[in-house]
Amino acid sequence: MEKCFVHIGGAKCASSYIRSSILSKLEKAKYYERGGEVCELVKKYCTGKENAKPYWGEGVTEKVVMSHEGLSIYEGKKGEIAKRLQDILPKAKIIYVIREQRDWLSSRYSQDLKNYMGVRTKYYSFEDWLEGKLHKELSKSNPTSIYYR
Repeated sequence: MEKCFVHIGGAKCASSYIRSSILSKLEKAKYYERGGEVCELVKKYCTGKENAKPYWGEGVTEKVVMSHEGLSIYEGKKGEIAKRLQDILPKAKIIYVIREQRDWLSSRYSQDLKNYMGVRTKYYSFEDWLEGKLHKELSKSNPTSIYYR
């Protein structure tokens, strides 16, 4: 493979913009996006949900660009994800974008306000949300979720 770039996030750090306005428009590159079959197979392998190793083939000479911020959000699996990603794409350049922390917190709170509060839970003040009360409540209704504090 000539070159490979993998955008893994972070979440709430312009990932949608980066995908739609930059990565998907690169010339002479094969682009794989979150939700697509190839990207989801890579994610399943890297997170250990699938042991079938994705194979790119010997003759792949095109530039490959992949984007899935889900590869950066699995607590406790980050080392495993990195090793598996390196196993299938050893020469990949990893793209990870960060955002100023206060701005990120505000954006994340707004997303949770829109997606959960008043829909699946009661409303939480920013201070209560920051203390983890929303996510603690959500973890009660979903036994597979983990409450982090």
